[in-house]
Amino acid sequence: MTVSVIVVDDHEVARAGIASALERAGFEVVGQAASGSEAEAVAEGCTPDVAVVDMRFPDSYGIEVACRIRRASPATRVLFVTAHEGDVTAELLETISSHGLLLKSASLRELVKAVELAARGVAVLDPAVAATLMRRTSAQMSKDPLGVLTQREREIFRLLRRGCSDAEIATELSISRRTVKNHVARILKKLGLRRRTEIPAYAASSRTLRQ
Repeated sequence: MTVSVIVVDDHEVARAGIASALERAGFEVVGQAASGSEAEAVAEGCTPDVAVVDMRFPDSYGIEVACRIRRASPATRVLFVTAHEGDVTAELLETISSHGLLLKSASLRELVKAVELAARGVAVLDPAVAATLMRRTSAQMSKDPLGVLTQREREIFRLLRRGCSDAEIATELSISRRTVKNHVARILKKLGLRRRTEIPAYAASSRTLRQ
């Protein structure tokens, strides 16, 4: 079955170029839009399988546009594209992790593959973006071992370091135990740890965290 796609980019030349490339590759481009409001209307009218969305707009960000598209057409998968790999931070990547992200400099083959995977619900991360994030994260962690954590995750890390249980953390921070469990899972993943009992040793091994 042919995959239907909409292309959302405020730059007409870039938008037309992506749409043309996708059509030549056999996709059905069912609509184009230059803004979030246009994208929402187009998505509601044609419920595309995939929306290819730029990360930058004059009055909003791609994630906001994606939310409008998903509100109009919940089944639509989103593939973000950007011309600037430096736009993507670890925090932003966590927000868009269920979607795909590709640089506009990617080859036609990479674009086609990314759209095909997006249609199947598989998120793709451009290798160049991944490499940039890894370098940035490594440099950041050498200065601040907890630099990859959000402020809330840092708070929970410090409580875990003290040996607090999920129930105690939930009470201390006035959040649910389920929320605590989700945060703990993300903390372990970001720090490369397998279980929460490794946190005190991790903290002890870092000169910065011992201070």
